[in-house]
Amino acid sequence: MSTKSKVFFMYSPEFVKFCSLLPTNAINKDDDEDDKRNNRSYLVHNLIHAYGLFNNMTLVRPKEATKEDLIKFHTKPYIDAIIQLDQQNDSSDSDDEIQDKREFGLVDDAHYFKGIYSYICNVAGGSISAARMVMINRDKCPVAFNWEGGRHHARAGKAFGFCYVNDVVLCSIELLRAFKRVLIIDIDVHHGDGVEEAFYSTDRAMTVSIHQYGQGLYPGTGDPDSIGRGRGVGYNVNIALQEGASDEVYVSLFEDVVINCCVNKFKPDCIVLVCGADSLTGDPLGHLNVSVAGYERCARMIKNLNLPTVVLGAGGYNAPNTARCFATVTAAFLTDEPLPDDIPEHDFYEFYSDNGFKRNTRLSKRKDYNTKESINILKTKLISNIETHIKQL
Repeated sequence: MSTKSKVFFMYSPEFVKFCSLLPTNAINKDDDEDDKRNNRSYLVHNLIHAYGLFNNMTLVRPKEATKEDLIKFHTKPYIDAIIQLDQQNDSSDSDDEIQDKREFGLVDDAHYFKGIYSYICNVAGGSISAARMVMINRDKCPVAFNWEGGRHHARAGKAFGFCYVNDVVLCSIELLRAFKRVLIIDIDVHHGDGVEEAFYSTDRAMTVSIHQYGQGLYPGTGDPDSIGRGRGVGYNVNIALQEGASDEVYVSLFEDVVINCCVNKFKPDCIVLVCGADSLTGDPLGHLNVSVAGYERCARMIKNLNLPTVVLGAGGYNAPNTARCFATVTAAFLTDEPLPDDIPEHDFYEFYSDNGFKRNTRLSKRKDYNTKESINILKTKLISNIETHIKQL
């Protein structure tokens, strides 16, 4: 069986065009936001293509999510409000429109933008399509990518934190139609609060979030003592890190808690990996110090589990580093050989000059506030919670 037959990549030029509408995808806010060269989505997909990785995957043009798909998690009033706002031709807001925006969170960091409904239908459609490719090919232990997904902050009836649709939840709901147990692993620097809330009381989905935790970092949730409710007690795991965590700390916790404990106890039938790139060193919104190589090591651990897997994007606010990371993780699921460290020449080549046109990232000199003692205490608490509450399956 060829690699191409079991690795699926959600892509089409039209899909990327609609997903690129997300305001935070713009690299330079003062430049033309419609310019492909000023957009994270185009950097990511062009670098993956430049490395020749498209040749080793089955490219799938994702089907847009329907309103019926969206309301499997989101409330009908929220979706209706977005549709109505998007259909307005008048650029000035009525009092009712202003009230709708406030009620549904379409202000501030998740402000309304023209084309928002097409955007959410494509992002959600990409993740639902990825789930369906995994379900259809489940006997091959497939992997399906949607690098435009991973929007883990959105709630059922409200936009939050640059997230207008929670495609992670919609993807997982779809997977639960075919699989008994789904493990959702979130390595974005921000806590996956919307996903946690959605699955907080179930034992069929285990949510694991490894994130920076502390004063001043959005969303302020993700305490290790938040372990679930009702049937879900023990099935919610928060690996809360302090500022400056490096590969040594990050990868060690990932292996000991996520792989050796969560996977072994929960025994998932499939995995959703929310692979936000803002835990990388140098991200303007995150304050961890993980390298691209650190992400690659975590990705290979997931690959080696040989389980059906959906890989989604998420945050990442240094666009070239995000592209470096997503290309590296894509390759990690395709081959045991690392990608060449030299960035291949392509239309976006000059964006990588900051690091000598290299793929990997150099760690910063940021202080690591995670001591051996604090990590051991955290690890002991997390493993104890899991072993105490999760029945051996």
